[in-house]
Amino acid sequence: MTDEPRRTVGEWVRELRQRRGWSMLKLAQRAGISKAYLLKLEKGEANPTEEVIKRLATALEVRAGLLLGEVEPSDSHRQEMPDSLREFVETDKPEPDLLAALRLLDFHGHPPQTAREWRQIYRVIRALTAPESRE
Repeated sequence: MTDEPRRTVGEWVRELRQRRGWSMLKLAQRAGISKAYLLKLEKGEANPTEEVIKRLATALEVRAGLLLGEVEPSDSHRQEMPDSLREFVETDKPEPDLLAALRLLDFHGHPPQTAREWRQIYRVIRALTAPESRE
């Protein structure tokens, strides 16, 4: 565990929303909350209820524990990462939930050897898990 201050729910929400390239309106609509409330939440001026946290997690397609700081971001265990994955993480800043998925993959003894290979696998996973691809 590091001595860094814990992020707020609003900070996580803003980061994940921005990584997806979503407007506040898009996330608010997906989560069923008002844009004004989302703005207050991201600025740290509102405390979300459990229900709102669940809605936001569902809309962002992450576990609620990530928004609450109960689940460590996957890159906190940097010493366990191969150098090629660490390079990919440092340059591309992948979404925490998708990075966790990458780290769980079984490559049957032949893991990616370069940041470029990790990036390609990440892009495939991201495309397959995008909401638009589920329709």
